[in-house]
Amino acid sequence: MQKWVKLPTAWIGDGRLKDLRWTQGNGGTNVAGLMALTALAHRMDATTGIVSCTYDQLMIATSLSRAKISDGLSRIKELGIVSALERRS
Repeated sequence: MQKWVKLPTAWIGDGRLKDLRWTQGNGGTNVAGLMALTALAHRMDATTGIVSCTYDQLMIATSLSRAKISDGLSRIKELGIVSALERRS
């Protein structure tokens, strides 16, 4: 993992960071989304913006459960902060 990486910030400037604040019932999921985003950023190709990362790698990087990572990823995808590409076989 790199010591320092750039994180795209357009989503912060347009107000979506507020959607990830701690709220009753969603706080843990929102925080998990931010933690997953940080871990993904450290694995992102700086030229393409594409990340290849497994749940196991995210679990190690964040110390979160697979279920909580899944919830967090779903939340940041829902907000349009990240998108998933179909995996080719």
